[in-house]
Amino acid sequence: MDETLLLSDVFTDIVLEDRQTPFHNAASLYEEFTKDYHAFAKENNISPARALTTLIRNGISAQNLSENETLIKNITQDKVDITTRFSNLNEQEKSICTICTEEKKAFRSLICGHNICSACWKGHVKAQISMENILINCIGYDDGCSYCLTIEQVRLALDGDEQNFDKYKNLLLSNFIKRSPNIDNCPKCHNYVKNTAGVLNVRCECSHWFCPKCEAAPHEPVRCDLVDTLLKADNKSFKEDLDTLRYIVGQTKYCPVCETPVQKTEGCNYMRCTCNAFFCFNCLRKLNTNHESHHCVAVNGHIAQNDLEVLTKREVDVQKLEKSREKFNASNAEVKTILSNEARLEMIDEKLRRLYDSNITKEEAGLLRECFWVQVDFFSFISYASLWIDYVSDRKDLDQCFISTYKEAFAGVKKNFEDILDKVTVSREWVPKVRDTTILLKNKLSILRSYFKDSQGSSSPIS
Repeated sequence: MDETLLLSDVFTDIVLEDRQTPFHNAASLYEEFTKDYHAFAKENNISPARALTTLIRNGISAQNLSENETLIKNITQDKVDITTRFSNLNEQEKSICTICTEEKKAFRSLICGHNICSACWKGHVKAQISMENILINCIGYDDGCSYCLTIEQVRLALDGDEQNFDKYKNLLLSNFIKRSPNIDNCPKCHNYVKNTAGVLNVRCECSHWFCPKCEAAPHEPVRCDLVDTLLKADNKSFKEDLDTLRYIVGQTKYCPVCETPVQKTEGCNYMRCTCNAFFCFNCLRKLNTNHESHHCVAVNGHIAQNDLEVLTKREVDVQKLEKSREKFNASNAEVKTILSNEARLEMIDEKLRRLYDSNITKEEAGLLRECFWVQVDFFSFISYASLWIDYVSDRKDLDQCFISTYKEAFAGVKKNFEDILDKVTVSREWVPKVRDTTILLKNKLSILRSYFKDSQGSSSPIS
């Protein structure tokens, strides 16, 4: 468990028009979670403990849970029993603890009847947190008590142990994030990004750029599983596997009687199978005994057709993999070249601040950076689209022709943008040019995404 989760400073919201809008830090996200489940409890007239338990056990957010009519009906059917049976932890004086059997003054008890001293409560809750349990049962669960503590009750039971309470809040927050499909974790700085637009190339405030599904560099429209193969595949190991397969195919035949695979490592071609059949390993002719005179005329011997197909397919796969890895590495290199201009962009930002001081508008300040990142999105897409065409497409010529026109268009846009960067001055003449360039690329990128999304229906690479 990441104990620094609540220390994250940035929570970024990805929206369609502004790809980097500060939204929440992790602490306020936790507050949102607590309000979420309390509001859910109030709306359905159930206890906070029941609401928390329901949210966590069903693994969905309060908003989605509120839309689940069947589940709501099941929850509210027993709400009377829940609200009358349970109460908050209360302090008592001089009672016998049912755990340590000692008389204590510092006491906390539940209306379920389990009277436990504060020390035992604290030890129980700390143990549950150390095991990363976010649903902390009443200490009397061995007696069949199904009550789970609320967040406030956990805090009271810990009696000032803020370190363990922070751990517990981290557990809750992590669970909340896992249940929220629109929240992504930046693999570089571990801040969180609220991806409300569902984009497949997320940029965190730390400028790290990643795929929200697999956390690799963005690779739209190529599927994550293919990228994972290309990233992890070792050509050497693939070739070694292929050599092993060739050896097995070449040295293994199937008994002509029972079809059991038989391997010959040395010796003559007279073979005896486990079924006691005798045959010639070279031509697979069945023999009566191992003493039968047999003059084999086969030159190349016989290899089972299915083995040939397996071998041929594997060789084709390795060749395709090698070609795809070359394109993949080339795409990565090209995108990195574009990204290397970010340092230059920082210099431009500084230049703008010096030129305009406080007179520059918020829109103008972000205009160049937005244009830059739209270019990165666009160029990355067309680079990986070429890889997808080679590896997946069943209409390669048409798709390649389509993407080529966009590559040519981008080359002109990129040069134009670099010229603009060289001419940024106080005159602001560059502003409409950058704005027009950004709009143009966004429109073209939208067309590209639609084209590849629809190109193969359910087999779309965007999945």
